[in-house]
Amino acid sequence: MKVDVIIPVYNQLEYTKRCLWAIEANTFAPYGLVFVDNGSTDGSGEWMLAVKAGHEDATVGLVEIITNHANLGFAKAVNMGIVASDSPYIVLLNNDTEVPQGWLTALIEAMEADPRIGAMGVLSTAKAQGTWEGNFEDVGVQIFANKYSLGQLPYFCAILRRKALDDVGLLDEEFFLYGEDDDLNLRLMQAGWKLALHTGVVVKHKHGATATPGGFQRYRKSARKRLMEKWGEKTMLVCIMRVKDEEDRIRRCLDSMPFVDKFIVVDNGSTDDTVTIVGEYPSTVLHTEGVDAPRDLNLAYQEALRQGATHVLWMDADEEWEARAAEEFPKMLAQDVAAWTFRVYPFVLSKTHYRVDGPWAQFTEQGQTRLFQAQKDVFWKSERKAHAGLPRGLKGLVGRSDLRIKHWTIETPEEAERKVAFYEAADGKDYGHLRDGPGAELVEWVERVRTSDPTIPAYQALLYAIVRGTEAQLVYEIGVRDGYSTRAILEALDKTGGRLVSCDIADCQAVIQDEDLRQRWTFWHGTSEDMLYRESWRETPRTRKLLRIEADVIYIDGSHEHADVKADVVGMWPLLKVGGVMILHDTLAFPDGPGRVLTWLQHRGIEAINLPFRNGFGVVHKTQEVLLDDVSV
Repeated sequence: MKVDVIIPVYNQLEYTKRCLWAIEANTFAPYGLVFVDNGSTDGSGEWMLAVKAGHEDATVGLVEIITNHANLGFAKAVNMGIVASDSPYIVLLNNDTEVPQGWLTALIEAMEADPRIGAMGVLSTAKAQGTWEGNFEDVGVQIFANKYSLGQLPYFCAILRRKALDDVGLLDEEFFLYGEDDDLNLRLMQAGWKLALHTGVVVKHKHGATATPGGFQRYRKSARKRLMEKWGEKTMLVCIMRVKDEEDRIRRCLDSMPFVDKFIVVDNGSTDDTVTIVGEYPSTVLHTEGVDAPRDLNLAYQEALRQGATHVLWMDADEEWEARAAEEFPKMLAQDVAAWTFRVYPFVLSKTHYRVDGPWAQFTEQGQTRLFQAQKDVFWKSERKAHAGLPRGLKGLVGRSDLRIKHWTIETPEEAERKVAFYEAADGKDYGHLRDGPGAELVEWVERVRTSDPTIPAYQALLYAIVRGTEAQLVYEIGVRDGYSTRAILEALDKTGGRLVSCDIADCQAVIQDEDLRQRWTFWHGTSEDMLYRESWRETPRTRKLLRIEADVIYIDGSHEHADVKADVVGMWPLLKVGGVMILHDTLAFPDGPGRVLTWLQHRGIEAINLPFRNGFGVVHKTQEVLLDDVSV
């Protein structure tokens, strides 16, 4: 079966020569060549005439030449070649490419195997397009999903089915250079034809070699404008990330982002199946050596811009979005907002371990800018090679989303050892806190508690972390159901040397067996109102001494019998020191609904955050003296 190979030419004779030599050396199927000279002035026209004369008696590689006296653009030149051909398959080939052995046979066989494929592309070695090797299986055909993203199937080397072209028409000649491939791809998919990528054909491509000086960005801008006019404003969300040996987590991360059109992943030398897993998703994989996180993200970002991203999201492989992100992202992309910040939680829970990332003080959320409109001046810069920091150079309105990103960080002691060695080698700094610091202590505590209570809930580990992080000397606890929160607080206080005062508690003393811990505990079976206002209790020597000391942490459980949590907050607030933390657990039990007390506090200028635990887990920071005398919510 004969296939015509159409090669538009505009100068760059040396590239054209190498392109033809590769075709002649590596093509084993019957083919014809159609050169379309777009007004070359470097001798390309004369050379093509000589090539035609030398091929007049050939059984394959017959040459046709179409000569234009001016540069009419890529789309016009290709269409002239298609009209001049009568072959059932047409290959479009840039003159700055070099094809590998057996390339045409592989493409024809794949097209014959599936008659619904209208267009098929290949992989490229062009640096600007990413080093594709390893991103897909060595041999095979990847069918694009119904959701096609601009730039996924470029025509530097592509085979088209004549029947598909007869169905949807030729290239749109309003596109002078760039954009014509995306337009035709969209028309093909709209008409029910498949798009495919042959992963066994890797073509050497000197990307942009034949573009006129200074014209590259101008033509791209013009093409994008034409696409938007023709197809309407379409967003292309690209997620960028850097990875190394993340096979245990990368799928969890990628699966949490069904709203992303394409992933640009920089692999820093993975030796496991990370790259193979990434290849199962619409992606480009770039390869780098040496640890340099800012460099890698800058590389991925520039590739996202090159591929036409309208919005960029950056993530770590050990992160994932909460489920409702799939509903919220389209809403955010539709708004004229330059960037969005999200809530990142470094405290995590896995099936076997808890972890706190860094010092104890980082137990709560961090607001980070992760999503933004594509802007040319955005970049990453950091003195630390292992961490890129936040993007810089963003301009425009910034929105704040309450969507949460779960940051899994370090999940096992063995992983901590690997991370410490990796970070210290990259930055030359001490990262011992990842191995020997608060995180390791928390893991040890949880593992020890699990021996008697395998189902320990996550909030208890967070309680332990907060009490340790504040180096608390005095903690008040109101409302105790089973004593397990009491145990977490007391064991943390055993490290800090502090004391716990509990009231409105159930009969849970049996949980606390350790006599040393019991010595740190003062408990009262009455209500918080009794504790605050009952003279007989307040006037005992121990109570008078304690109440003169402001608490570092106050823990209020919303499910206790005295359910007027608002009154508890107002009554206990003066006993909390500035810089202290109030924890409101089980907010579903609050009389006016979940989160209402936290909102009430926020309206009074108090930092109050609702963490993603079952039934609610509010963390309130007392950063200044604020009078709470109105209990209405």
